[in-house]
Amino acid sequence: MKIVFILPIFLLASFLIFFYLVLPGYQNKSRLQEEIAEKTQELAKTEEDIIAFSQAGSKLKDYGEAIAKIENALPPAFSFADFLNYLQKEVSDNGLILLSFGQEKGGAAPSQEGQAKEPKEHLVSFSTSGSWQAMESLISALEKSSRLIAVESLASGEDLGELQFSLQLKVHSY
Repeated sequence: MKIVFILPIFLLASFLIFFYLVLPGYQNKSRLQEEIAEKTQELAKTEEDIIAFSQAGSKLKDYGEAIAKIENALPPAFSFADFLNYLQKEVSDNGLILLSFGQEKGGAAPSQEGQAKEPKEHLVSFSTSGSWQAMESLISALEKSSRLIAVESLASGEDLGELQFSLQLKVHSY
């Protein structure tokens, strides 16, 4: 008779242990395995994205020189000091002397938001002295440069036996 009472108690105790200890642990293990599978998929996708970005970066490095030319041609903002430095270098490289330099008012109106950004025009004037051949080579160098520069006007004159030139340039930027 003792066995008859002990057997149901052990059976009930084993069911209680199963439902309160083993089953929640099993469900927790299943949930954790699903989370691990999701995280593994996320990790694989992230690794694929990193590989794609690194490949795109290496392709961009191949075009580095072209991108630098584009950035130089259309700077995000016009810097009067940078352009003056560039112009002084070009003038001296072509055998001329820079006498005066100035920025004139004018140019394109600022674009409104929502519209495509239009290039801004900056008018720059300067005067030099030197030979006509040097002036021709300067104009050629300015027009062949990667910057978007257009010669608007050119005037020449002679002062104390030296040729002097006055130029007005139109420089584009965004």
